Amino acid sequence: EILRYIFELAASDDVNARRKIPPVLVFSKAGGRDVKFLGLAVPGIKGKPMKDWLTAVWGCTVEGDRFQNYKAFFTILNTSSGSAAETGYGINLAWLNDIENGKAYDSEYAPIEWKKYIKQKRYTPLIARQERRVKNKEEQLPEIEEQRKMLELLHDFFIEKDHGYSFEEFATFVTEGLDNSIVQIDTTRPFKDGGIDAEGQYRIFKNAGNSIYVDFYMQAKCYKSTSPVTVKDMARLIARIKNRQFGIMVTTSYVAQQAYQEILDDGHPIVIINGKDIIDYIYNECEIRTVVQLSEWLRNNYGTDEDKKNSMICTNVEYRDFVSGEELLVAEKR
Repeated sequence: EILRYIFELAASDDVNARRKIPPVLVFSKAGGRDVKFLGLAVPGIKGKPMKDWLTAVWGCTVEGDRFQNYKAFFTILNTSSGSAAETGYGINLAWLNDIENGKAYDSEYAPIEWKKYIKQKRYTPLIARQERRVKNKEEQLPEIEEQRKMLELLHDFFIEKDHGYSFEEFATFVTEGLDNSIVQIDTTRPFKDGGIDAEGQYRIFKNAGNSIYVDFYMQAKCYKSTSPVTVKDMARLIARIKNRQFGIMVTTSYVAQQAYQEILDDGHPIVIINGKDIIDYIYNECEIRTVVQLSEWLRNNYGTDEDKKNSMICTNVEYRDFVSGEELLVAEKR
């Protein structure tokens, strides 16, 4: 209800209505009970239609129950200019006291850029420069125990099925899901593929009349989480990339420090999709939250014909036939 109220005010052209928009302070967890202040946010985002700022989405619990939720877009403002009372000092705590007293907009401590947004609908976003650095092993693998088990199951499933060859098909699925600007991706033949498992095209400015298409190559490595992608693995992918092309490395493991460092130092256009990225995608986007759910999903989508047949059967329900006194096991289909 609060979200709907805020975004209704944000969509209004009436300044008096927009002055009722409450300040939104963004925090992140910083360990224990501590939190880190990230910035002052306002509803909406530049370049995205108002109708997409707040949308209803369906979610799924671990138990499989569906529920409705909201997806909201906010912009964190650059408040370094300060306020009318004092410039260049960011957000003054005195503003919080005025907000509590119902004087958010009229306060002399209200940030200049926040007031500009309220009055003119103009955003001055806080731009964070993306840091290019080597990610360590822990950052490239899931932190939660259940998610680590899911990654282990994922690896074992494809290795046991066909020594990891069908993982290439799964890797293309994840790659497409992570970026909808990929317009084409096709796996290569399993043998003598020159170290490339898939190739495709990436569309730049997809909403423009004359979009640009860039070729890319993908390599998939179904490795155990204890076996990293090495310099040698990366070299085969890098060797295929020509001018105006890029590569994608998809692995159930992580990229070793030396290989990662060489990519950054030499400026190779390589996208890394590691074990954590894969699990985050199937956990959040596919809503697969447990090892059991993942096992069934893999059998349904990548299993053998026998696997798919067996996966039609739900969890067995045990009950007693009180007439005969015998234990019966009934398999119910979905």
